[in-house]
Amino acid sequence: MSKKYEELKEQFVNLLRQKGWLDEGKDINLENPIDSYLNSITYIQFIIAIEEAYDMEFEDEELDFARFNNFNDILLFMESKLSVI
Repeated sequence: MSKKYEELKEQFVNLLRQKGWLDEGKDINLENPIDSYLNSITYIQFIIAIEEAYDMEFEDEELDFARFNNFNDILLFMESKLSVI
């Protein structure tokens, strides 16, 4: 994985902890399904938190809960989207 990916991953996990979606000290498996950690409402709240933290915007079709199988998919998506900005 790239250095950018590793930086995003660390920030990503910190964001989950700051918002209370991941307990402090608890590890996360980025390959686990997103719904292991978030429901559909907290998923949208999480996407909004990402948009605010990274000054980026998800398109409507990118908001679909089923679009990303796991957090790793979101991280890879963010990495590609942020590299274009």
